[in-house]
Amino acid sequence: MFDCIVKGGTLVNGLGTKPETGDLAIKDGVIAEVGGKITGHAARTIDADGAVVTQAGLICTLTTMDKLVGTLRWPHLLTME
Repeated sequence: MFDCIVKGGTLVNGLGTKPETGDLAIKDGVIAEVGGKITGHAARTIDADGAVVTQAGLICTLTTMDKLVGTLRWPHLLTME
C-alpha cells in the first residue's frame, strides 16, 4: 500500500524529455513508482488532471510572482483559492 498516489498529472522530470500524462506513487516519504497508470491502494489519492507534477524547485514560482506583483497589471491573477 502506498502513502499517496497522484493520478493523471502531466509528469515533467526536468531532464528535457517530453512530458507525459501519468501517475506518481509515494511510499514512506519516497517516490516509489512513476509513470503510466499505477494500480494499488493508497491512504490518499490526489487527482492531478490538468496539473503539472514535477520535482520541487523545477518551476520557480517566486520569480514569476515577483514580476507579476511588481507590475500589478493583472490584479485578477493574484487571487488565492
